[in-house]
Amino acid sequence: MWALVILGLFQAVGGLANHAYAKDVFCPGVNLGPDGEEHPSPMEPGDRCHPGRDSPGTRSFDE
Repeated sequence: MWALVILGLFQAVGGLANHAYAKDVFCPGVNLGPDGEEHPSPMEPGDRCHPGRDSPGTRSFDE
C-alpha cells in the first residue's frame, strides 16, 4: 500500500516539475510573429496564434 502512495506522489511531483512550471508557450495551430510571417513554436512575446479552423479568433502570447 505505501509503495503505491509513494509512487503516486513521485508521479505528481514529476508532473508539476515538467509541466506546471514550463516557460514555453506552444500554439496548437498557426503561430504568426509580429511581422505577420509564420513562425515555429514555441511562441515568443508579440506572436499571435490562430488555434484552428473552428476558432475564428486569435490568441496572444500573454493569453
